[in-house]
Amino acid sequence: MTLSFDETLEQIERGVVAFIESHDLVTASGLDARSFLQGQLSQDLSMLSLGDSCESLVLSPQGKLEAYVRVCCVEEETFVLDVAAGFGELLLDRLRRFKLRVKVELHLQSHEFLAVRGPRSVELADSLQEIICKFPVDWPGLVGVDVVDVPQLRTDQLPMGDPKALEVARIRAGLPKMGLDLDEKTIVQETPLTSRCVSFTKGCFTGQELVARIDARGANVPRHLCLLLVQPGIRH
Repeated sequence: MTLSFDETLEQIERGVVAFIESHDLVTASGLDARSFLQGQLSQDLSMLSLGDSCESLVLSPQGKLEAYVRVCCVEEETFVLDVAAGFGELLLDRLRRFKLRVKVELHLQSHEFLAVRGPRSVELADSLQEIICKFPVDWPGLVGVDVVDVPQLRTDQLPMGDPKALEVARIRAGLPKMGLDLDEKTIVQETPLTSRCVSFTKGCFTGQELVARIDARGANVPRHLCLLLVQPGIRH
């Protein structure tokens, strides 16, 4: 069953609804995988246990944003980095440029994800104990879980939603998107991602200098990504 636009928004707010999305996944595995990523990503990965995930950023040496990712620990020495479709190759190239004398293998693949949204998705996430690689979604007014596509859930248990409604919900929640709201010119503090994606206590990582300097100066930047509400019939 596929829901209409309005029905999909209602389920996102009060029930549960699913979508199929394409994601790029970069897998980092090997004895040095954790320490290598710890030096490349803005978030602290030292405390990630099996099945845990977090949001993070991959920055250029100059501190500009190169990728907004989610990281999941699928084995003690294996991590999956989830990035928006079409940005996997860029992420892979960026990580390879800094892979010097470390025991890490990097692989890129594309996957369909089952993106589940709505308050009832929390119950579903708790029931998926056997699935190690899953990414909780927790934004203002938008909760859910993303997992590598599970066909039996899609066909037997979950209504499928209108992707346009999911995009509206994303914007309302203030979730920035690679290639649309974020690009290689973006400074971290221009986005709402600093508190979610950056650790200021983990130690050094590539691009840290600019992020730390701006934070020390009160996080003042010339522009901020924000939500603009336009009322119909009013000229601007």
